[in-house]
Amino acid sequence: MGSIKILSDILSVVSPEACDKSIRVARCVSHVTSKVCLFHSWCFEAAALLSQLGCISLDQEVVRAAFTDTHLSAKNRTRFEAHPGAARNILAGVRRLEPVGWMIAQQLSVGVPQNPVQSTELPAEALVFGAKMIKVAVAFDNLRTRRIATDEALLRLRYRCDFDRQIIDSLADMTFDQPKVELRKVSISTLPIGAILQQDVRNRGGVLMVAKGQEVTSSLLDRLKHYSTKRLIDNDVLALLSV
Repeated sequence: MGSIKILSDILSVVSPEACDKSIRVARCVSHVTSKVCLFHSWCFEAAALLSQLGCISLDQEVVRAAFTDTHLSAKNRTRFEAHPGAARNILAGVRRLEPVGWMIAQQLSVGVPQNPVQSTELPAEALVFGAKMIKVAVAFDNLRTRRIATDEALLRLRYRCDFDRQIIDSLADMTFDQPKVELRKVSISTLPIGAILQQDVRNRGGVLMVAKGQEVTSSLLDRLKHYSTKRLIDNDVLALLSV
């Protein structure tokens, strides 16, 4: 879990958009695992949290364009679609994360995942189901990112024969309602953990440091405080705070 946290923190620094997408994918997977009796759920949640890890190997303009459904050249589309395999290569050297890397690598593949790696953590059928969950969660988030309503997004997924119907149906009652919050501009020094950023945080040169929509974690808060102390970013940020 320490390795997973470090890799997730690296992703949040190198590609805030990819980190934000991974968090949304993880929420979908967590919702499914809460409804389906699964052992070793940490493997599935790790695969979701690191599902976009391979994006650290890409130009962030390419990542941003792919996530916003902006036209990509054939060359850049091929580069982007290679990011799941890049994540698998990164994780190959981390003990016990080989099955996580295999599940991640299936997210953009055509057809039903096959030939899972040998694992002492999970039987083959569980690995295949985990890969299916990541695949559906990524596709579901892609549709919702394009502002397609949940019902319509699920309907479109059901037309795909390579997507697991049980997983799709498990997402049907997933809610995206926010708890009672208020929008405030607050000092980074008083920013609470759990707040949701409502602005992109950029440095003085305009480079994106943290993307809008990210939940403030302890590691993210430490990073924001470091940037603020060094006067690399503004001291105040717009965020949603629980009330």
